[in-house]
Amino acid sequence: MTKRDFLALEDWSPEEVDAVLELARRVKRGEVTGGLERRILGLVLLSPDEPSRISLESAMFLHGGTAVVLEQGERWAVATGSAEVMDGTAKEHIVDTARSLGRMTDAVALRAFPLEGDWEAARQDSVLPTLELEY
Repeated sequence: MTKRDFLALEDWSPEEVDAVLELARRVKRGEVTGGLERRILGLVLLSPDEPSRISLESAMFLHGGTAVVLEQGERWAVATGSAEVMDGTAKEHIVDTARSLGRMTDAVALRAFPLEGDWEAARQDSVLPTLELEY
């Protein structure tokens, strides 16, 4: 499978989604191992989620790679709004973080789920589609 962004399900054909799910089933059954040697996953957790962190870090380790984890919190806080002024705790905008991760890692996984607020507004992602990541 060649490098391809997975930003929205609508960007993939049903056949392509089926192929990815079949590969996932084969990995889960243990038919596919390794393949991630010398690969780095940038894992960005904008909302706290231990199961996502544990499963992705474990998968990278078990298949030969490693994960760099950034969790929104006291040590790392980013601004996520496209016009957000960084006058609070944020030290960097998510766009800058994403560009750095895009250059320094082989893949980036993002866990962004609105903890509260307008779900419809959260679904209209204004940041991710505007990024021009380099891999």
